[in-house]
Amino acid sequence: MSTNDNAKSAANSTATHDSIPNRAWAQWALAKLAGYHGEMPQQLPEPGERPRFSGAEQTLAGQNPEFGDFDHRLAYAYIVHGIRIGAIGEDSIVISTMSILTSLSAAWFLRHIGVKFVAMVPHSMGPAKMEAIRALGGRVGQLERGALVGSRAREIATVLDAHLLGQFE
Repeated sequence: MSTNDNAKSAANSTATHDSIPNRAWAQWALAKLAGYHGEMPQQLPEPGERPRFSGAEQTLAGQNPEFGDFDHRLAYAYIVHGIRIGAIGEDSIVISTMSILTSLSAAWFLRHIGVKFVAMVPHSMGPAKMEAIRALGGRVGQLERGALVGSRAREIATVLDAHLLGQFE
């Protein structure tokens, strides 16, 4: 069984946690995510932008053409887990302190299931990266100091009763 088949099987399985408020939505979201996962666009450089080595076949670490790169897989795993335990539902807000690439992947997935998304980023984050999050339907919360992103995100998640995706927490 391929990695993609394993993920689809896990995502399509019935959520097992009794605290899931809307089990029908959770099953729908898991099935929809499983269907989109293999179709998600890769964020790889164009072939001309990669270094060339004579006589060597190139593989980028963490890349899997069938199942996405590391950031896609990580975002997918966090979101599927959140849905399966009832922490992410149809009316949820998801706040991310993950890397920008993982946050972009999370925004992509969450847009497809209609869940609100906010990426918490340091004020120094480039405008193009923040615009990319917005283009995927997410919002961006900026903080003056990057070191405060995690603690401030936890405070905001508590106040909003949001689910926190914290890769570096």
